[in-house]
Amino acid sequence: MKSVQELIADLRSQTRHDNAYDLLWEMGEEALEPLLTTLRDAEEENQVRESCAQLIGHVIPAGVNQLLVMLRETQSDQADLVAWGLRYNHAPELIEPKLLELLQDSSPTIRANSARAFRYIHINLQTFDPQLLDALQDEYVEVRLDVLRTLIELVEVGLEQYDVFNVTALAAAVNTRMNSSSVNSEEYHLSNTLLTLLISENPHLPDA
Repeated sequence: MKSVQELIADLRSQTRHDNAYDLLWEMGEEALEPLLTTLRDAEEENQVRESCAQLIGHVIPAGVNQLLVMLRETQSDQADLVAWGLRYNHAPELIEPKLLELLQDSSPTIRANSARAFRYIHINLQTFDPQLLDALQDEYVEVRLDVLRTLIELVEVGLEQYDVFNVTALAAAVNTRMNSSSVNSEEYHLSNTLLTLLISENPHLPDA
């Protein structure tokens, strides 16, 4: 039987990757620490780090909690990898409340990481939280942009599952942001796309 380190090394191989992935999956928490070390290694191949993130996200709750800790401590591409790992799990009850908490952090980087992670995970539309609407008014533009992208994806999936009040509140929040003096061109475009989708899917909404 190969060691965890040998199996992680096999993730770099096209021919041995899938078998190594399956064996690491079966190991679960036993493989967690070496996988975390590899995920944190900026010199490692991106494909290998993606596989490590997915495998870590499979380990509930230890792996999921480690990824959520990393989301507070990381930036740029590593934050994307962590968010990718959070996507491959079955623990929304652990992840969604924590992301909503991080979305209110005093650090704009952490808030942006949380907003980015929302774009990767499966969001249960029945648990849509008004804090996402509040984040549309965040002072940091990167937070607002990722929240807008998330909301667009949710509308495309099927926002009709929301009641009238939530859809109306969402449209109002988007409209407020569109008409803000600080809105930039990308944000305006995303806001307009979202508002157009909302109106086309919800005839009860007034034209904005």
